[in-house]
Amino acid sequence: MSLDGVKIISNSSGSVFVIRKAHMITDRVKSATAKAGGVYMYSNLRGCDGGRMFFNGSSSVSLNDEIVTAGKQFSLAEDEVTVATIDLEDVRTYRNNIRSRTHSAARSNPYPRVKVEFSVCDNGPFKLTNDMMDAKNLDRKEVGEFHTPEEEISMAPACWMWDYLRRSCQGGFFLPLSGGVDSSSTACLIFSMCNMIVDAVKDGDNQVLADVQKIVGDFTYVPKDPKQLCNTLLVTCYMATENSSSETKARASELASEIGSYHHSIIIDTAVSAVLGIFQ
Repeated sequence: MSLDGVKIISNSSGSVFVIRKAHMITDRVKSATAKAGGVYMYSNLRGCDGGRMFFNGSSSVSLNDEIVTAGKQFSLAEDEVTVATIDLEDVRTYRNNIRSRTHSAARSNPYPRVKVEFSVCDNGPFKLTNDMMDAKNLDRKEVGEFHTPEEEISMAPACWMWDYLRRSCQGGFFLPLSGGVDSSSTACLIFSMCNMIVDAVKDGDNQVLADVQKIVGDFTYVPKDPKQLCNTLLVTCYMATENSSSETKARASELASEIGSYHHSIIIDTAVSAVLGIFQ
């Protein structure tokens, strides 16, 4: 298509999230457009499919071998539009400067075309987007850098848990918090979800606000503090037995205090003895 003069190529994708995948997408887009030139519009699904799948986002618009603009990788918003203004003359100039490509284009077979009475250009007062983005800019942080692996681990499951919570129409999560790494990590993911919810509401996402109000059963509620929201959505419980230590109990209590969860501490020796007695 490129050899026969096609200037704008679009790709509608459904790429599943994998840690550090945004780097790979950036490299592939830049490599392909560096060889072929042109405008490349990569539109990828973002968010959940209603099951276990989470899509990577990372939609972008590229010109020749540079990323011009890009959407977010992680967000609770249901839709997003990424816009760029491009000068198609930059495509012709870029391609004409690659001598080997010019010879290949002269020998290539014509690509099938459909003529339509339509123009993608206008003489309006558009401002060209000349400030290109480095590869590090693609990952959609406000500071223009890739998310760290830890941030990706925190944000992707948080988006998935939010989608699961709002689809299930439940009132929140209950988590046995042992003070160990597994339950503590899960608690931190839920707190990450609460941070993303508060940020989305602050940004004016009315759908997220409506979903939160439905979950808490209060249509006047507006979440403003992640810890307060976590106290509403997450109940944690330290279930102590005779084998538990004071150190794990203290760690569970400290983490619950840090994230604001509604925390209980109970002793379950009687329940454990009853279950053992039944099986014996």
